[in-house]
Amino acid sequence: MEKIYAVQVFHEVYDGIRADEPLLYDSESVARKQGETLAPNRHGVLVYQGVIGVDRRDHSEPTILAKYGHVPNMRSRG
Repeated sequence: MEKIYAVQVFHEVYDGIRADEPLLYDSESVARKQGETLAPNRHGVLVYQGVIGVDRRDHSEPTILAKYGHVPNMRSRG
């Protein structure tokens, strides 16, 4: 199992909120710093940690490390 850190950026669009592909990092501190840097110019930013299997099929529920701005409820998404 491998621990990853991700930054997910959200943009407001005419029909709701759009998420960019997550930016992946090997370090929690780098991910947190990137989230802080991006936050002032984005609708929302989510920094989270996850654990994935070597084959990248198995993964744990993400742990939210930081939230900036307006971040949609990820559990309600299809």
